[in-house]
Amino acid sequence: MNSTFLDADQVRALLAVKLAPGSWLTGIPVPDVAAVASIRAPDSENDATWMHLLAAGVAAVVVIPRLVLALVSGLVERRRAARIALPLTDPYYRRLVARSLGRSGRIRAVPYSHTLTPEARGGLDAILARTYDRRRGHHRGARRVGR
Repeated sequence: MNSTFLDADQVRALLAVKLAPGSWLTGIPVPDVAAVASIRAPDSENDATWMHLLAAGVAAVVVIPRLVLALVSGLVERRRAARIALPLTDPYYRRLVARSLGRSGRIRAVPYSHTLTPEARGGLDAILARTYDRRRGHHRGARRVGR
């Protein structure tokens, strides 16, 4: 192999490291120095072996570890989901179910230590109507600090 920087032995040593995962996965040996030296001429070496080793190397280093991580993550998620208990009869969850079924719920705005002016009430009603698709809200009087 004619190279300014590397000869066939050095290229073979680098390829042995680069193609090792693919070789381990497929059982195809890494090409020897003669095969490396023969690739300098056009149509002198079949590239199928090289391509299989590169593809298997990507599978060994990228695809298989990601599949293992996805499997482990799925198992952990399934285990955690089975261990969590949701009190679905609590009022909070009943409201969520009612909303998802299209039934209306209530929104209660309780100003804390502040009395709303009529303009502020109108603004709050408009925000609630836009946000929650409600026609009118229910307002309570202000609660005093410390009570």
